[in-house]
Amino acid sequence: MSIRKAQVGDLPELMKLGRRLIDKTPYSVHQLDTLTCGQTLGQCISNAFGFAQVATDGDKITGVMLGAAIPLFYSKKRMATDLIIYAEHGGDGVKMI
Repeated sequence: MSIRKAQVGDLPELMKLGRRLIDKTPYSVHQLDTLTCGQTLGQCISNAFGFAQVATDGDKITGVMLGAAIPLFYSKKRMATDLIIYAEHGGDGVKMI
């Protein structure tokens, strides 16, 4: 298992992982909007205020941590917001953090 920054090429696998995450929550009653999901994931990967890490097992993505780290209104320091962590292997979530 290894941890690395997510890449735009990871989007198809991240979408599948996101679907598995949603299916395990009360939000599973909502339909996944693939365009919105892809745009949000893409922003976390490519935006200066976003971040996205993936856990991998060989070539397979088995976990994701994503969110935003925005500047505080009174400081150049940043604060993480909207943090999402999902891992299919025990301990991977902690390793991504």
